[in-house]
Amino acid sequence: MGIDENIHEPKIQIDGKNSEEFTIGLFVFASQVELHDLIIVNFSSNGISLHGTHHVLISGCYVGVGPGGKDRESNYVGVHIFGGGYENMIDGLPGHPNIIGGNENVGTFIQDTPHHNIIHGNLMAWVKTSWA
Repeated sequence: MGIDENIHEPKIQIDGKNSEEFTIGLFVFASQVELHDLIIVNFSSNGISLHGTHHVLISGCYVGVGPGGKDRESNYVGVHIFGGGYENMIDGLPGHPNIIGGNENVGTFIQDTPHHNIIHGNLMAWVKTSWA
C-alpha cells in the first residue's frame, strides 16, 4: 500500500454512465442533509437535485468531472435547487472546494423563487487546470 497523496479528493463515485435517460444522480427531498466528498458524473439529467430543501450542505464534491477533477464526465445540469428551497449551501471549504464543471447545460441552476441559497468557494469551470 502506498500513501494517498490526494487526501482531500473524493473517493466515492456515483456514475450514471449506464443509467436510463433522464436519470438524476442524487435527488434530495430531506432537509438538513450534508453531502461531502462525492464524485457525481454522467447523468442525463441533474447530478444533484434539491427539491424544497433547506439547510443542505454540499462540500468537497466533484460534479461533472471525474477523479482528480481533470476529466469531463458531464451531467446535463450539475446542481439544481428548486421547489422553494432555501438556506442551502454549495460551499467549498478553503483548500477543499466543490468542482462543478463540464456539465452540458449549466453548473448550478436555482429556480422557483428560493431565497438565501449560498454558492461560495467553488471551482466552476470545464476542468481543473491547477490548484492554487
